[in-house]
Amino acid sequence: MKGISLDWGPSLIDGSVKGPLETEVPQYLPIQVSVHTVTSRAFLNEMIEIFSHIEWNSHKEVVVVCTMQHAVMELVKMGPDVENEKDRLLENVKFAFLMLYDRYSPICNC
Repeated sequence: MKGISLDWGPSLIDGSVKGPLETEVPQYLPIQVSVHTVTSRAFLNEMIEIFSHIEWNSHKEVVVVCTMQHAVMELVKMGPDVENEKDRLLENVKFAFLMLYDRYSPICNC
């Protein structure tokens, strides 16, 4: 697609990966992650509107990190089990982002 490039992935992060910053690997991995650079003007205009509190004058591209993982139940339901599952999935996303940051921040100076 014009204006979107795949920078990394898709890659599967599972329990065999060492935790970032010596953190414990969360239970119930895997999570699939891919990193994309978006230079599409239409996409950037959308981001400017959604995140109006950010200064966008110098931004010509946005890095998007996509994740996909399996939930053990329907997340549209309500109740403590669903809330616990949402928390578990969010912990997996946090772990994946920490791993990516730990691995790639020295390269990209971010």
